[in-house]
Amino acid sequence: MTQPASVTFDGTDLVLWVPSLADPEFPTLTELNGGGVLDMSCYFSDTGWAPVLNEAGITDNRLCSDTDYSGPGRKGYEFPLMYVFNTEVPGDDEARLTLIEGTEGYFVERPAVPYDTPLAAWDWVQPYAVKLGRQHPAGRTANSPWLMQQQAYLRPPGSPGLVQVLAS
Repeated sequence: MTQPASVTFDGTDLVLWVPSLADPEFPTLTELNGGGVLDMSCYFSDTGWAPVLNEAGITDNRLCSDTDYSGPGRKGYEFPLMYVFNTEVPGDDEARLTLIEGTEGYFVERPAVPYDTPLAAWDWVQPYAVKLGRQHPAGRTANSPWLMQQQAYLRPPGSPGLVQVLAS
C-alpha cells in the first residue's frame, strides 16, 4: 500500500466571517469575496479556531439478538473562539468590531491549502451557520498578546460539511 501524502497544518487554513450566504451548500466566490467578509485567519490565535463535533450515539437493540447495537445520534458543534484585539488601533481591531454579540452569519473554513493561495472556484470549504455570543477579554498571560474569547452557536441550517465553492 502506498502511503498517502499529507498536508502540514501550519499556514494552511483560511477562515472567513461571511455575513450571509444564499445557500451554504452552494457558496459562491462572489459571496466569499463580498463586502462585509472578514478574513479571520490572522486574528485567531493558534488554538483560537477549533470547532468541535460532538456526536451522540443511540442504542439500537433488538429482541432477536443478544448483541448491543448502536448508531449515530444527534450532532452538536462547539465553537470556542479566541482572537487578538487592539482597541487602540481600529484597523487592527476588525474582529472585535465585527463579531458583535447576537450577530448571525457564517464562518467559512478552507482547510489544507496554503493560506496565501487566493480562494478559487471549486475549492473545498466548510460553512458553519452561527450566532455569536458575548465577547470577553481573556489574554491575561505574561509575554502573550491580549485575546478576546467568545462562543459561537450553531444555528439552522447548521453545517453541510465540506462543499465546493461555485464560480458565482
